[in-house]
Amino acid sequence: MKIKSLSIGVLSIAVLLVSGAALRAEASSVQLLGRAYQSNCTYYTAGIGDFRISYLNDQVEPGSSITLVYGFNDEFQARCWVHQGHAEMKQITGGHWLVDLLDQQIDARGSYFLNEIEFVFQIHKPNGEIYYDNGGKAPMGYYLASIPQRTCPKPPQMDYIPVDAR
Repeated sequence: MKIKSLSIGVLSIAVLLVSGAALRAEASSVQLLGRAYQSNCTYYTAGIGDFRISYLNDQVEPGSSITLVYGFNDEFQARCWVHQGHAEMKQITGGHWLVDLLDQQIDARGSYFLNEIEFVFQIHKPNGEIYYDNGGKAPMGYYLASIPQRTCPKPPQMDYIPVDAR
């Protein structure tokens, strides 16, 4: 009985160590600006969201590229990672990447209501290796942020939105 539980414990640790090589937290900083608004102010049509995600990480190997893998949490249907997408991030300086996700439909007349954006950074090293910065809270973790209250008309600028990791 003791040997069986010991081997399961060792196996669990081995799985975590292997997972840690593919999914790890970087010494990074993530910033999100966003706005949410109605597409038409005279009658309710759909909610639209615009997001600017900034990723700072001096530890990413030079020559690497980064893809933002994102989805949304649907509050009405209690589902996460809906409307998934991938967006190539633009490198601004050595350790700074940026991407704009514009005109994202975040609700549709009661069929869905997206209340959070969820994302991870897929990092492509020059040697072909791929790994993820997922915030580091769990092997299958991710970053997330609440979508702001919808307004009408469209706000002229995006506001800062706090980002958390799960």
